[in-house]
Amino acid sequence: MKVGVDIVEVERIRAIIDRYHERFLEKVFTVAEQQYCDQSVNKYERYAGRFAAKEALRKALQPFTNARYLPFTHIEILPDDSGVPIPVIRTDISFMRSYTEISLSISHEKTYAVAFAIIH
Repeated sequence: MKVGVDIVEVERIRAIIDRYHERFLEKVFTVAEQQYCDQSVNKYERYAGRFAAKEALRKALQPFTNARYLPFTHIEILPDDSGVPIPVIRTDISFMRSYTEISLSISHEKTYAVAFAIIH
């Protein structure tokens, strides 16, 4: 089992989006993630939560591969029908075959977003 955690200040993500808009969004989030976040009243909290989750996943993957070079858009995080964040990693990482599950938790409020990733 491997664990990763990350915390992000929501205001920092908002400022980056406001300044770089499409350049940042297209580099970090898939189209589906952007649509999901943009439909929310708290869109910056959702963006910050997904950013933290991608960083947490990259940290959990780090012992096996140089995951810090895994493009953010190769990790897509969307909710299932009950709102649970489901990560999809689009890359060929052979060690992943030995793990059966990735668990992800995202929490956010007005100031911070935090995410935990566990690879079982």
